[in-house]
Amino acid sequence: MGTAPSSRRSIKSCTTAVLTTMFTLAANNAHSQEVKRAANESESLHEVIVSAARAPQEWRQTSSSVSVISMADLETMQIPDLKTSLQQESGVNVITTGAVGGGTAVYIRGAYPHHTLFIVDGVRMNDRSASYNNFMGGSGAEGIDRIEILRGAQSPMYGSAAMGGVILMNTSKGSETLGGNAALSGGSFDSYSGSMAATGSAGDLGFSASATRYHTANEQPANDYDSESYSARLNYDVSESWEVGATYRGQQATFQSPGSRFVTTSQGVVDSENTLATAYAEWQASATVNSKFTVGYHQRKYDWTDRSGTSKQTNEREIFEWQTAWTPSNALSVVVGANYEQSEYDINSSLSEDEILAGFLSGTYQITDTLTFTAGIRRDDFESVGSAFTWRSGVAWMVLPDTKVRATYGTGFAAPGSSDRYGVPAFGQLPNPDLRPEESKGWDLGVDQSFMGGALTLSATYFDNRFKDLIDWSYVDLVTDEGMYINRSKASTSGVEFGITARPVDSWNVRFGYTYLDGRDEGTDKRLTRRPRNSFDASTWFDITDQWTVGLGVRGMYDRLDTPGPLEDYNVARAFTSYQLGQNLSIKARVENLLDEKYDEVYGYAALSRGYYGSVEWKF
Repeated sequence: MGTAPSSRRSIKSCTTAVLTTMFTLAANNAHSQEVKRAANESESLHEVIVSAARAPQEWRQTSSSVSVISMADLETMQIPDLKTSLQQESGVNVITTGAVGGGTAVYIRGAYPHHTLFIVDGVRMNDRSASYNNFMGGSGAEGIDRIEILRGAQSPMYGSAAMGGVILMNTSKGSETLGGNAALSGGSFDSYSGSMAATGSAGDLGFSASATRYHTANEQPANDYDSESYSARLNYDVSESWEVGATYRGQQATFQSPGSRFVTTSQGVVDSENTLATAYAEWQASATVNSKFTVGYHQRKYDWTDRSGTSKQTNEREIFEWQTAWTPSNALSVVVGANYEQSEYDINSSLSEDEILAGFLSGTYQITDTLTFTAGIRRDDFESVGSAFTWRSGVAWMVLPDTKVRATYGTGFAAPGSSDRYGVPAFGQLPNPDLRPEESKGWDLGVDQSFMGGALTLSATYFDNRFKDLIDWSYVDLVTDEGMYINRSKASTSGVEFGITARPVDSWNVRFGYTYLDGRDEGTDKRLTRRPRNSFDASTWFDITDQWTVGLGVRGMYDRLDTPGPLEDYNVARAFTSYQLGQNLSIKARVENLLDEKYDEVYGYAALSRGYYGSVEWKF
């Protein structure tokens, strides 16, 4: 397939000079009220976690390792896409096959890419048959008001494919007053984009909408990427206790893939489309009971065209989900729910189907004012592969008012795709009806520490995961290239995540994340590929004046391995600045790959060289 997977530079002097300048200027300049407001919003987001227990939960009671990405910070740092925003988080490694638009895989704590589950507006949008790779390749963050990253085995809460972690995204909700923005940008590699977004309300009706058009030629010949994405949401307060609403998200993209520079026959064109629509009704039955029912429809289309012709894939999924949260006291909360899903996978007219029925139960009990226990169970029944039972438990202990110790243990599973079991004749893939779900178990132990009233926060976590019955390809006939997927692998991943956020003075922000990871195939004792042993991501920005902001970001990947062997280490730096021309108008500029580092994230697929970009944004 066209998007299939196939130096170190010194930055110390550059980083030191920029940071020294920042500190000197920051000490003599006041922080703008707008940036203070954005920072306060970011802090308030971290106080409530939704993903860990499938219901709002205070951060101090959350035992899982969770990150809430600040949309205000992404805007300040001029993060151009969803994959870069995820890449900044410790424990999360994002790998792209080449330039913008290439297939993109997410490795959370070293788990396999299909072990990361994306939940968008309450609906899961990927499994082994319907991957997120091309959606992620060029997806922006437009029309999203919240992103949560939940690390570790989360199948008891979210079912199949949540063995490594879960990424939750919500479409922006309507606001009390009409507001929005319009932006135009352009830059290197014949890149340009235009976007618009608006939120508002009319009485009890809230609404939001966004649309983006993007183009880049990338750097190689015949490597263009074009995409259109859009989102919309309506929410209506029927009464004080009833809310109904609907969301719609779509992306259409065309990517010209030059393929690997070592395989001349891998060129082609990908036409992809993702459509996700939901409707929901939420009922606040009483002060202690809240129920929500969601209906979702997801369609993924993927067409690959090369010299031999066109291959067409279509995935369709219909989802019905109900959950009720009961909070009888300040110390106890319970969430119970059920999920029904029907899916179809059509590849070159070879059709396979599956049905899933699941039920789950989770609870949070505050044993004392400082000690909280959580637990959850889930059973999934697949028409194709039978049932799976998963469970997890965790504890959060506020040892001191600013110190939290947390620990979790849980199990996970990932069901085979229907095509894995029934085969795809067009690809020479034979059926294997005996294929079993992949399984995992894992635990983590972490501590979160805050200093100086939240001006400095530190987080450290050790994790350990074990996987079995991993699904791998096996050739049956090397002459015809026929084969099938079988259960044959075991693997383990362990490591440490470390994060820092700081605001030394009101006008200066610093964030840093580091991950040490050891991933191994238990059968061969060889390292797992595409998982750097050491990685870090750091960003800092400050306000020179109330109108002018400058910043710098650096990402490093060390001790890397791909299928052919070791890959060179790399450091990639970026710089950004923005200036507020008036109350509503701003201009922005950024430089990506500031030091012009030459590297491959995937062997044979060169990353982009240094690029310059600028934009104009109007807010209303």
